[in-house]
Amino acid sequence: MIKKVVVWLSVAGMLLGVLWAKSFWEKKPYTEWSKKDVSRILLDSPWADAATIDLRGLESSGIAAAQKRYYVRFHSAGPIRMALARSAVLKGQATAENAQQFVDEHPAPGYILIGLSVATGQARAELTRLTTEQLEQRTYLQLKESGRRIYLERYENPNEVGGSEAYLYFPRTEDGQDPFKVEEKEVRFNCEINRNTWINMPFKLEKMVFNGELEI
Repeated sequence: MIKKVVVWLSVAGMLLGVLWAKSFWEKKPYTEWSKKDVSRILLDSPWADAATIDLRGLESSGIAAAQKRYYVRFHSAGPIRMALARSAVLKGQATAENAQQFVDEHPAPGYILIGLSVATGQARAELTRLTTEQLEQRTYLQLKESGRRIYLERYENPNEVGGSEAYLYFPRTEDGQDPFKVEEKEVRFNCEINRNTWINMPFKLEKMVFNGELEI
């Protein structure tokens, strides 16, 4: 009898461990996300991350200008749209109905849409000056297992978007097929902004699965 109780407690403990290990976006609907939850999704989640870049040639100067912080977000991913919608509701800028409509409408059908911005207080002039022609050969998404590269198709600077982010469009399919599979393990965002600044940011595809679907 004691052995059975011990086994049952062990199994129960494992199940509780799995539940506790779940992230908040797996445990509650976006309509219940707090302001803190929203910030987590938009800044540090499977669909968003930040990188501090040491600007080449300036590292030895010892000045703050030698570093710049960039934020990368997959706007085509449902959780990012959910976080943006929830933020608008919390700020009183949108109704629940408006928010759900925003979540349901893909911002760029047929594309993976990435938002690129710099930290608050840092100049975004370089993002404003960039063009598709400058970036299309040096900006791509790279899949880990196959090594396949999906190159940038279109770039919109912050002024064109009407906000603080630049938008980068990558085709979701090539030759009628979707190369983005969990089996690829990782997708890496590569963007050479200029000769001093190269963003190389990995995202784990398995962690980007949301409600059973790869959200990217």
